[in-house]
Amino acid sequence: MSGLDIEKAKEATACEDVPSFAHLHGVDGQPLFYDVNEHEVKPVGIYVTGVQSKQHRIIEAQQRKRRLSKKDMTAERAIKDHLARVVNCTTGWEGIHVNGVPVEPTKENIRTLYVELEWVYDQVVDHMNEHSNFFKNGSSE
Repeated sequence: MSGLDIEKAKEATACEDVPSFAHLHGVDGQPLFYDVNEHEVKPVGIYVTGVQSKQHRIIEAQQRKRRLSKKDMTAERAIKDHLARVVNCTTGWEGIHVNGVPVEPTKENIRTLYVELEWVYDQVVDHMNEHSNFFKNGSSE
């Protein structure tokens, strides 16, 4: 038994700073794909960093500071804060379209996607919370 090696654990946590691809599944549970061209199909997915990433920890600390100074914690505020953390950790996507036109992964578009399609948001959150997704052999692709 090797116990907990602090240096190796720190290295593992740093892996969550590198975005991982969350391959999305439809409401029917089937993996989603899109046609790149008539000869190539790719998975639909979203790139996110993990809950231990610097991006996540920075916004979480900012939110905590605001809550302590303004004492503005409500259930609604907690939901908005969580959404903001997930949006902040989303770095891109593939295969996201509106009426067949690719959509740029701007912060506004990312937020809109997560609000309008909660089942996508839930998959991304699950992916972010699964630490093994951020190691070389843990990709869900």
